[in-house]
Amino acid sequence: MNMRDMIERFPKLIEEGWSLGYQVKPRRNVTRVLFLGMGGSAISGDILSEVGKLESKVPMETIRGYEVPAYVHRRTLVIAISYSGNTEETITALNAALERGATAICISSGGRIEEIAQEKGLDYIKIPSGYAPRAALPLLLFPVLNVLVRSRILKKLNVEKVIDAVSIVNPEDGEKLAKKIINRTPVVYGSGPFKAVAKRWANQFNENSKVLAFWGEFPEMNHNEIVGWHGDSLVRNFVPIILESGLENDRVKIRYELTEKLALRRADLVLRYRAKGEGIWERIMNAIYLGDWTSYYLAVLRKVDPLPVDIITELKKELSSRAVL
Repeated sequence: MNMRDMIERFPKLIEEGWSLGYQVKPRRNVTRVLFLGMGGSAISGDILSEVGKLESKVPMETIRGYEVPAYVHRRTLVIAISYSGNTEETITALNAALERGATAICISSGGRIEEIAQEKGLDYIKIPSGYAPRAALPLLLFPVLNVLVRSRILKKLNVEKVIDAVSIVNPEDGEKLAKKIINRTPVVYGSGPFKAVAKRWANQFNENSKVLAFWGEFPEMNHNEIVGWHGDSLVRNFVPIILESGLENDRVKIRYELTEKLALRRADLVLRYRAKGEGIWERIMNAIYLGDWTSYYLAVLRKVDPLPVDIITELKKELSSRAVL
C-alpha cells in the first residue's frame, strides 16, 4: 500500500481497531494509567490523556523515553504501544514498569513487545501489519479506548458517529489547505484535547510532507510565543494554523480572536479550522483526518513520496549497532 491507500482506509480502521479491543478484559482498581510509546505510536496516548482530563478521575500520562516515573506501582496500568513491537524506548520502559509491579497491556503488530507479553503472560492486542505507524493510528488508539471505556475509566462513545465524522472529510479540502501552506513553515495550535491534535498535524507534516513544522497550545502561547509572532520580521515565512474543537473555554475562544488580530496576522496568512461532529471524539478524529490529507497533499505538491522516512530508518540502524536490549 502507498500512503494514499492507507489514509483512505482510516475510517475502516476505526471500526477494526475498536473490535480488537475486546481481546482484553476490562480492568478494575486502577489508580493511574501510563501510556508508553514513541512517535506515531505515542500520539494515541496523548489523545487519551487529554480526553481523560475531561472525563476521568484516573490520572493518565504518556511517557516518551526509556524511564518510567517513580510513582509507578502495582495499581498502575501500563499500556505499551509500539506498532512494530521493536521500539527500544518502549521496551525498556515496559520492563522497568513491570519490575515495579505494574500491570500491563501490550499492543503491537508483533516484534519484541509480543514476545515479552507471551513470556510474562501479559494481556496483548495484536494489530495488522503492513501500515506506516502513523497511518495505523486508529489501530493503536481505538483498541485502547475500548478497554478504557469498558473499564469505566473513560466515558462511553458512539463509534459509528466517530466514523461518520471522519467520513465527511473531503480530501480536496486537505489539498486546498496544502496549496495555502506550501513554501511556508506550519505552526499548529490547539487547546485542551486539541493540543494532541495540533501535535499530530505537526508530526504528519514532518513525516509525510518532509518539512519542519511546529505545534503549540492555547492559552499558554499567549504568555510567550505571541511575542515572537508580533516582533519577528521572519514570521512571514510561517503559517499559523488554529484547530478549534468548538468546545473550548469561552475565554480561550476570545484569545483565539485577539491573538489573530494582534499578532498572527503579521504572518500574512492565518488558517483556522473548526472540527465537525457531535462530541469530543467525533471532533478529534474529524480534525486529525483532515490533517492527514493536508500533509499528504503537501507532499504531492512538494513532489516527495509521503511514505518513506529514510532518516529515521538510518538512525535506528546506527543505534542498533551500539545498543543492547
